[in-house]
Amino acid sequence: MRYILFSLLLLLTFSLFAQDETSDTPQMGENPWLQKMPNFIVYSFDRNRDFDSCGFWDGTKLVTKEGRFWHCEYTLPEGNGKTSGLQLRRNITNALTAMKAKIIFQGPFPNNIDDPEFNRGNYNTITATASTKDGKNLWIEALTWDAGDRYWISIIEEEAMKQDMTGVELYNKIVADGYVSLHINFAINKVEIPSDFLTTVDQIVQMMKANPTLKLSIQGHTDNTGDVKMNAKLSGDRALSVKNELIKNGIEATRLTAQGFGSSKPVADNKTEEGRAQNRRVDLVKN
Repeated sequence: MRYILFSLLLLLTFSLFAQDETSDTPQMGENPWLQKMPNFIVYSFDRNRDFDSCGFWDGTKLVTKEGRFWHCEYTLPEGNGKTSGLQLRRNITNALTAMKAKIIFQGPFPNNIDDPEFNRGNYNTITATASTKDGKNLWIEALTWDAGDRYWISIIEEEAMKQDMTGVELYNKIVADGYVSLHINFAINKVEIPSDFLTTVDQIVQMMKANPTLKLSIQGHTDNTGDVKMNAKLSGDRALSVKNELIKNGIEATRLTAQGFGSSKPVADNKTEEGRAQNRRVDLVKN
């Protein structure tokens, strides 16, 4: 009876599919659907991306999916209770079932599958699919350590990569609207320019070299999750990274300024993930 009550308590506290779309997205890089179990702490979430790919084992092959990517690893600090690998898997399975996910594989991840992104060893894996309230497909992987003291959750919210704009398209947009918004796949809490944005940097450079009188204000923005002051600094640092990258590629510093506005200038509703994604942006504004 005590074990049943404890399992029910864990199930209730293991966050399920979001019931209220007005609730805040979990902080510290956790995904909006499955939060950490009681007593566990976040070990790492630095792989999160606005757009990335991830392989999911479906029982016969590794299926690669692309879209908004969450990857959070959790650990159980010494002295914070004890769990088993079986207990972790049962509670994760129950949580997935409660959010109407379809479990397509459970068992050890094959040790002969080479995935350069993640070394899964021969750990136990749960792969599932689900749908968000706005109809997007989710692919979910839960990987548990046998000792029960560590696990990770990887989720892809499927979507197509937005096409990069050419230099001519960027210029026409800036002339018509006075600005253009760029959605850059910065890693969580990072300011380094991701490699998949360098093609767009090349187009901005070409645009500015073709239009030598054009001056730009580079303005960074975030969604409303996280600390307000930290977001303001982060958005400014990201705008500065874009400015420095353009200078490195031959654009005069006198033609560029950089500012950060944090979450103070949203262009969409921060109550939905789609709206938050639109708010995470860097604007090129004509001076």
